[in-house]
Amino acid sequence: MKIILVITDSRGKSILFINDMLQFLTIDEIAELIRDGKIKEVHIVALQNDFYIRSNPNSKLKDNLDVISITKNQFIGGLYDYISLVKKPEMEEFEKNRQKKAKTIKEQDQIIIDEIPRKSKQQILSHIKQYRRIIISAAKRQKIDPYLLGAILIDEYCRMGWDDFWGDWLGKTNINIQANIFGMKVKISNDTSPGIAQIKMSTAYEIIKLGYYNPEPSNKNKLPRKKLYNYLQKPKQAINFSAAVIRRRIDKWAPYADLTDKPAVLANLYSYDSPPNNKPKSGPRGRQIYEEFYPLAKQGIK
Repeated sequence: MKIILVITDSRGKSILFINDMLQFLTIDEIAELIRDGKIKEVHIVALQNDFYIRSNPNSKLKDNLDVISITKNQFIGGLYDYISLVKKPEMEEFEKNRQKKAKTIKEQDQIIIDEIPRKSKQQILSHIKQYRRIIISAAKRQKIDPYLLGAILIDEYCRMGWDDFWGDWLGKTNINIQANIFGMKVKISNDTSPGIAQIKMSTAYEIIKLGYYNPEPSNKNKLPRKKLYNYLQKPKQAINFSAAVIRRRIDKWAPYADLTDKPAVLANLYSYDSPPNNKPKSGPRGRQIYEEFYPLAKQGIK
């Protein structure tokens, strides 16, 4: 595994890392990989109450973290103008890997959403398999179908892109902005959807308030925004929240219709919550989740 791009904070500390598989990793995740010997070009520098990631001495210039680093402000600025950002020398390796990966995905293995190629089936299976135990546990806890939970997580994974990571950063603030990415208008609000399950902050607060799931069971008060945001960034907590949202949708509709035997409808309601009625209908997104992603979830979770 190789680090190809780094995002730094205002003090110059590396806080977000992108590897040659185009995965976004936090400083804690990178530190764990270093300890496991999976990344050898860098090392941990421990301080009294903090730690940093630094390049090893005598590293080649192109492997030096400083050469492949952009600031958090540049990262957020790319929301407005990605074309200018990608022209920076620091972005060269990232863009090269991005284009290479796009070309190597066989057409028959591409997952198409809204007429746009998103991920390969191999990427999806690799992604979902690493969370198998968490998915099964969370589904059992909420008494829901683990494969439907997995299928919904696949859908969210396929839809994630650069704008999601920018949105996560901005979600830590109270800023509401509009921007243009690849010619598409994108609205970023402080009610962001961080993490692999893309749970909105407002939805997570609702889940906690209604007693479906709480990452801090002993804390009955409202979690601070930053703390909840950090929980939603962690796969284990995010998947448990995701399962709780599915259970909440089932219970909400129970007086009007049984959704446990309508997975496509339930999948659609995960992202498009609507007032309950006695004639539940799915949409294109829900149908794709059940018809295309459900079998993949079965393959990856079994």
